[in-house]
Amino acid sequence: MNNFEIKSLLCLTISCSHLEDFKNIFINELGWEIFCDTPINNDLQVIYNMNNFESNKNSIILRSPESSKGMIRLINGEDRIRKKPRSFRWGGFEIVVKNNLDEIYNKLLNYKNFIPISPPQNYDFTNVQSNIHRAFSAQLPGGTHGTFTMKVTEPENRLFPNAHANVGHIFEIPLNTNNYTDTKNFYENHLGLKKILESISNDGPLHKSWNIPSGEKYSLGIFKSSGENSGNGSVEIHGCKSIYIDEDVDTKSNENLDSGACLVTFSVENIKFLHRALKMNNIEVSNIIKTDTKPYNNSLIFTAKGPNKEMLEFVEEWKN
Repeated sequence: MNNFEIKSLLCLTISCSHLEDFKNIFINELGWEIFCDTPINNDLQVIYNMNNFESNKNSIILRSPESSKGMIRLINGEDRIRKKPRSFRWGGFEIVVKNNLDEIYNKLLNYKNFIPISPPQNYDFTNVQSNIHRAFSAQLPGGTHGTFTMKVTEPENRLFPNAHANVGHIFEIPLNTNNYTDTKNFYENHLGLKKILESISNDGPLHKSWNIPSGEKYSLGIFKSSGENSGNGSVEIHGCKSIYIDEDVDTKSNENLDSGACLVTFSVENIKFLHRALKMNNIEVSNIIKTDTKPYNNSLIFTAKGPNKEMLEFVEEWKN
């Protein structure tokens, strides 16, 4: 039994060269708000491997109104350039929508940096005790992939994520890999996330969405943090052959954050136990630090790299 608990998916950090365009879509069209505007100080840059960024680089954190989880932090940096059906490592985000999904999609078509990937359509996962939901996906400013999802039915074994606002928080973050088994083992056994869905097929709805040929194996697993039903945020692991995934975007010996979606932040209960457990299992981790920068406010923090070298951040809590 673990002496720690991954409590909540707090935030996805996105490197983007079109910060104002991204912010305008989320604030003016989707109804999000600014949680805080804060520098990423030198202490954070060290544990983030941000060796190519200037001192006290600014960032802005956006959230769905009243939400304490599933936020987006924007930093000015390189865009994600996708050449294949799936990007490598963190692939973007999935946001819960309560109503009027098709109307939201049609409004977003007016933005030049909103590039549709798949229009609103229904996805049926009832064969794996999940639900029917309706979703659309698009490339957003900076090249980041976003999916917006509305339930049509409730899953058989849990309740679908809900939110205060119509366009709610990030409830899942896709992680793309050519090694599904090792990635699943890390999140399920090393971090203690709980499986709420797994679908492995050679011909399913995701083959069509991501242009994966019928007959090719495609694995999907969703692993949640703490909380009842769908939890407080999940990692959605997508596994397929490397020929369908962009090459490693990290070309500088792991010295920098990825472009686009680059860092996922979780809150943790008993963070020192987690740090110790990962080190004992030879997982690459930073030192534990403390910073008074908002929204950390002297909480303990460290970073780790998952099996695909994806960057994770663990923190006691965020406070504004």
